[in-house]
Amino acid sequence: MGVNPSCTCPEKHSGHMCELLENNDVKALEHLMRNPTVHCADCGAKADSAEHVCLPEPLDE
Repeated sequence: MGVNPSCTCPEKHSGHMCELLENNDVKALEHLMRNPTVHCADCGAKADSAEHVCLPEPLDE
């Protein structure tokens, strides 16, 4: 897939939800979305931490 041009942390992109999904890493995906607090403004993926998405935004409560 490559690094998303709008990614805020390209050096860690390989651990972002979009890359894990692209690589079918279900185990890692499940681990990173157990208690989501943020979502990616680009792809909509939800994650426990902002460090796991390209464009983190807080989830609406």
